[in-house]
Amino acid sequence: RSGQAWQAREAAPVQVIDLDGSIDQVAAVFVDRRIGGAEDAGAAAVVIQLDTPGGLVSSMRDIVADMQASTVPVTVWIGPSGARAGSAGAFIAAASDQLGMAPGTNIGSATPIGSGGEDLDAKVRNDAAAFIAALADETGRNAESYRAMVTDALNLTAEQAVDQNVAETIQPSVDAFVAWLDGRPGRNGPIATAGAPIETETLPWYLAVLRVLSDPNLVFFLLLVGLAGVGFEIFHP
Repeated sequence: RSGQAWQAREAAPVQVIDLDGSIDQVAAVFVDRRIGGAEDAGAAAVVIQLDTPGGLVSSMRDIVADMQASTVPVTVWIGPSGARAGSAGAFIAAASDQLGMAPGTNIGSATPIGSGGEDLDAKVRNDAAAFIAALADETGRNAESYRAMVTDALNLTAEQAVDQNVAETIQPSVDAFVAWLDGRPGRNGPIATAGAPIETETLPWYLAVLRVLSDPNLVFFLLLVGLAGVGFEIFHP
């Protein structure tokens, strides 16, 4: 029994990255650091717990590049129930080694739009469609369904995603997904998660503060306050 306990303590951990909210530069820095930490710790796998409406294309591409360069398998679980992998999140899901979804989640609607909500031209859409299809091809998923998320704003429930080979499994919790991962194909052979401790990393406080301070709505509000202060000084010296 003591030998079994020692093996459990020594098992490589599974690093869960809680990626909740917009895909922005703060999120990209967070994922980059956590994947690097997982590599340093010799983690058995990384699980990105994903719930996002989308975000910046540049930040999404940074996250995808980190996932592709990782020496540790990087998987995605869209959850908990009610979560979504919208827009940029669909690209991150497409790049994962294994993709699970919780019941009551959805994925898709990845048509790129401008900062003002306007549709972008065909050149930008075609580039995004080719990129997400290439990610799906690389991970053995249905490239046409992923392409349709960009060209036709396709959005799929968890059940539809599994039926169309967009995702591999439906699991009710991140723990269940980690258990399901054991023995599944990874980039360096089968993923080994049996008995692995699960370590969850949420956005640290200093990055959360930076995200708030970089919010465009807050920046605009502070600009208005500054202009009001200047006006007050001019008219009431």
